[in-house]
Amino acid sequence: MQDDRLSAEVAKFLRHVSHTAQHEIEKVVRKALANGTVKRGQDLPAEITVHSDKLGLDITIHSRIEL
Repeated sequence: MQDDRLSAEVAKFLRHVSHTAQHEIEKVVRKALANGTVKRGQDLPAEITVHSDKLGLDITIHSRIEL
């Protein structure tokens, strides 16, 4: 596979992950804000894991979501 094609395919995968994750995170954060589980101004720890058995890939990225 050529480098340009590989980069394009990885970017396509990451766009899909990004859009899906953002939608799901926004949905649960809105619900948590509405029911008082979290409050505006809070810092929420979050992580995302990318895993592929075939590639032997298993990375977790830790970050925070500031409300």
